Amino acid sequence: MERTRHTVCEPKVALPIAPTSFGLEGLRAFQPHHSKLKDGSSSSTGRSRCDWGLQMPTPEGWEWLNDLPEEWRTPLDLLEPTADPDTNLVIRILSCEILGHEVRAAVGRFVTEQALFTIWFLDDVKGSGRGMKESTLLSQIPIEQTRTVYEAWKKFEGIGDLDAPNGELRERRMVTAAELATALEHAAETLTRVREGNVGIS
Repeated sequence: MERTRHTVCEPKVALPIAPTSFGLEGLRAFQPHHSKLKDGSSSSTGRSRCDWGLQMPTPEGWEWLNDLPEEWRTPLDLLEPTADPDTNLVIRILSCEILGHEVRAAVGRFVTEQALFTIWFLDDVKGSGRGMKESTLLSQIPIEQTRTVYEAWKKFEGIGDLDAPNGELRERRMVTAAELATALEHAAETLTRVREGNVGIS
């Protein structure tokens, strides 16, 4: 039975620009340091707990940091060609010529909702008087959606590395392409619901 080596889809451009972000880990690290004064009161220095190389106790009022999900580390293959992981993921998906129009249409909706969410967050969330916890949780929602889409994309991309008959590869590729389209649609819907206030954040 004939077997062929299938190469993975690769973007046609590569400009290595690595973004930097403060992220949840930075927020967790930069907790106010409270020191005792002679009169027994406490003073917040704003110094990072990393300055001492020790895990400092969570100050009063910051306990919600312990309930935050672990921050998703941006994969290396999403660090280029632009400084935006979302854009880089979309470039990789659209550069794959074997994906159907259903996936491309879902990509368009994903890009649109990511942009609308960003506009909404910058215009309505920042400076709206929301607490830091709510604002932080809201800021993580687009990242979580990107992670979900990325995982579906890597599953599809990995089919090309399998040593299997061509017919089986085609079938697996169709299944994972449908899963990728579903992940893109679900991500777009989630961003829409949050932006329109149909999802509670606590």
